[in-house]
Amino acid sequence: MEVNMVKSQKYDKQKRRQKKRAFSIILISTVVALTMLTGVSFAFFDLGGLGSLERFAPSQATILYDSQGRVIGKLFEENRLVVPISQMPQQLQHAVVAVEDERFYQHVGIDIFAIARAMWRNLKAGAITEGGSTITQQLVKNAILTQEQTWSRKIKDAILALVIERRYSKQEILEAYLNQIYFGEGVYGVEAAAQQYFGKPAKDLTLSECAMLAGLPRNPEYYSPYAHPQEAKGRRNLVLNKMAAQNYITRQQAEAASQEAVRLAGKKPRIAQASYYMDYVANQLAEKYGAQKVYRGGLKV
Repeated sequence: MEVNMVKSQKYDKQKRRQKKRAFSIILISTVVALTMLTGVSFAFFDLGGLGSLERFAPSQATILYDSQGRVIGKLFEENRLVVPISQMPQQLQHAVVAVEDERFYQHVGIDIFAIARAMWRNLKAGAITEGGSTITQQLVKNAILTQEQTWSRKIKDAILALVIERRYSKQEILEAYLNQIYFGEGVYGVEAAAQQYFGKPAKDLTLSECAMLAGLPRNPEYYSPYAHPQEAKGRRNLVLNKMAAQNYITRQQAEAASQEAVRLAGKKPRIAQASYYMDYVANQLAEKYGAQKVYRGGLKV
């Protein structure tokens, strides 16, 4: 009996060592591969001026008001209201980082540990169940480069993430990202999302509301608090737990916020742009300012 227990313990230790060795090999291989890709990219790809956040000029909705200052309509390609990071609560920033890229403040644009971990878990699962993209890489992919799925594009993703991290502060990168991402219900960026879901500006969001918004970008339709309230609450609570685990908030704060009732603004229909009056105003504005300015420039009329 004792002999069997000793053998079992030795086997368990050997198995753990093998797992550690396999993970180490993956990590080292990832580092080597990324280093080689970096050199190849700088040698063969012309990045031009792509590594500049000045290229990121997100479209903003033009807002139409009546004589009493009430909003009567919007003209847009993407329903977005760009705000500086100073108008985004720190708890919202922390919530997004906690759930999307927990090493955001430590890595240099690509997270070797996250890539290696994702490779290891995908190998164990026998399928792709996890990715290793950072917030910076997501910003590059969605706001700067095209959506083509080629190896050269993926290499540029990684290289541009490194370049942007060297040129800009973490706050500048996070501000661009939070103004760019899609939150469902036809809205882009945290300001439009806060107004759509909670009927208030982003700066006035509670911790619970911050966590709920932070959980949306991964799958906006599935985690929609309108369509799937239970899934939305579960996702919110996951974000709160991650925030507590990463010491952005206390366990007590996470528990209290997870017990809060979800108070949504009445669901707003996606604003139609086909009425005669809207068409008339749009045409008049386009003649004066050009269609690009009208549908992307964030005018207030």
